[in-house]
Amino acid sequence: MAVQTHHHTQQSSQQEWDTAIQGIINQIQQQQQITTVDEAIETLNATGDRYASASVHAMYLQKVPESPGFTRKDVSIYLADLGDEHELLTTYFHLVHFGGLSIEDSLRMFYTQLRLVPLLNKNMLNTLLLGLATAFKTNGGNFGGDVDDCIRVYNVLIMLNDSLHSKNALGRARQTEQAFMEIINDRKEANVFQFEEDEMRRIYHNIQMRSLDGGAHAYAQSGSLSQTQPQANGVTSYSKYGAPSPNATANEQKNLKEENDDDTPAPDNTGACCVIL
Repeated sequence: MAVQTHHHTQQSSQQEWDTAIQGIINQIQQQQQITTVDEAIETLNATGDRYASASVHAMYLQKVPESPGFTRKDVSIYLADLGDEHELLTTYFHLVHFGGLSIEDSLRMFYTQLRLVPLLNKNMLNTLLLGLATAFKTNGGNFGGDVDDCIRVYNVLIMLNDSLHSKNALGRARQTEQAFMEIINDRKEANVFQFEEDEMRRIYHNIQMRSLDGGAHAYAQSGSLSQTQPQANGVTSYSKYGAPSPNATANEQKNLKEENDDDTPAPDNTGACCVIL
């Protein structure tokens, strides 16, 4: 009975958060002069009190519907621009519970629950992947390597996913299982995590059957979200890893240029947000 009561309390708290964040989204959408992610966060900071907290900002960015100035790419760029040690970046990745997840399923969370996109700018992408890897390792992820190993593997998995599933990859040779196995265990580097052969094959077929964004592949047979109050953890700097952008199209190159240019109490459940303009 106690367990049921605790579960019910968690559900009620979650509903309060959802209602409050939706209220904030509605209030900001009504302000026509707010046209970018950056302006929205500035408005919340100006409002102050609980609306200035990293937890509220993170949940707003996760749930805000796509529109001009608020696409998932816009959100991804905004978070990456914050830098490795920013509280909001760290808090955002703690919206997801990674307990027991495999490394490829933790990367699926990047696309699905966290609703981020793999930016073509390698430094910006690796800033996001650092946040993902740190949250994954500190919240019970099932992987024997360290944070740097996670980032290296994430890059390899993104490249594999692009090769197997991206429309831009049509007409190009798909990455084979053997090629993937040679890349994921980087034998040129010492002191990096090494996968067993069975595990490499499992990961390859997992992504072959279901893309990282959650879609099932045409020829294939046939995590969990935690909205509890995230806690910021310190993040240290790291060496940058090359992000994959194989055979980028003209459109992708244009996007890359644009990228280069460019535990608080829950709010009340009335959905009110005192926006200061």
